[in-house]
Amino acid sequence: TFGKQAFYGCSALERVWLGSAFEDLGEWPFSNCVSLLSVQVDEANKTYKSERGNVYTKDGEKLVQYATGREETKFVLPDSVKTIGAYALANSKNLTDVVLTDKVEKVGKYAFYKCGALTSLTMGKNITELDDYAFAYCKKLAVNLVLPKNLTKLGAYAFAQCSSLYGALVIPDGITAIEEMVFYKCTGLQGLKLGNKVETIGNYAFCDCKMLAGELTLPNSVKTVGERAFSQCYFFTKILFSSNLEQIGNYAFYNCEQVAGELAIPNKVQKIGEYAFGGCDRVQSVKLGDGVKTLGGYAFMDCSSLASVTFNAGLEKIGLSAFSGCGKLTRAIFMDKAGWKVSKDADMAGAKALEETVFEDEALAAKYLTGQYISYYWSK
Repeated sequence: TFGKQAFYGCSALERVWLGSAFEDLGEWPFSNCVSLLSVQVDEANKTYKSERGNVYTKDGEKLVQYATGREETKFVLPDSVKTIGAYALANSKNLTDVVLTDKVEKVGKYAFYKCGALTSLTMGKNITELDDYAFAYCKKLAVNLVLPKNLTKLGAYAFAQCSSLYGALVIPDGITAIEEMVFYKCTGLQGLKLGNKVETIGNYAFCDCKMLAGELTLPNSVKTVGERAFSQCYFFTKILFSSNLEQIGNYAFYNCEQVAGELAIPNKVQKIGEYAFGGCDRVQSVKLGDGVKTLGGYAFMDCSSLASVTFNAGLEKIGLSAFSGCGKLTRAIFMDKAGWKVSKDADMAGAKALEETVFEDEALAAKYLTGQYISYYWSK
């Protein structure tokens, strides 16, 4: 039996022999063994077998370890394989082309992590799970990514920094959670369609996907958009929000520079995070939904085309400098004009009450937000 990562980083290790009585390789035993040419298993071993120097479970249904230092550039999985184990092919330095057959159902954690030469991938049609970091940092992987229709799990960082992926990405309907960083810095992706069961979009999920373009539609299943989920997606032109959206995280849509027109925040949203729409400099008007209670600091910073904002009656807090850099804001429409106060202190120490008459003048209220009381916390 080997312990966890037993030979991790043994960069000069080339050959391994496993005897007939060997029972357990443990977790990721040869991760980062970049010179590994062959792992041979005694034919009498009841747990494992080897084929061409690669290790499989005895029934052939799981690839446990690929010899990551092999000279071959193409690898076609045997038809018997249903599961690719964790770290099985990670750091394979020569692989350029991998074919996953339709028998494959699961790709484990870090399975193809940092396969730096990998340029081509044939994705099996029956894969249901792509685990965390499955293809992360395969920066040369240049394919039009088509996710299997039966996919139910898309793990965190699964394709993070796969900057050569391209095409219009479709998230299958079986996915309910898009985990954090899953497509972080996939700078070649050009379009996005979310499946109709997605509920959560994790932190940094599509951050820095700079070429995503057109309308972004959040289906009505979506409840949460995490921190920086779509930050610096420069070419979205419109955001169609889910009617069931409840939370918009910090920097969620930061620097979505081409989003234009009106932003109508849905009624179920209670909090808009800090810098959530900062730098969306073509947005012209904002209407907060009935449920919004907190507007985070710098939420609409540098929205330089913003001319009009409508604040819902239930709003309780406006964060520091929420509208800094909004030089064209001339209308601030407060549905509830009574009880507002401002303070330099987040705990509202020494707060100054604002007269209700201020809010009867939409232009004056806008000047307070962008000028006289720009660096203040607002509360009621």
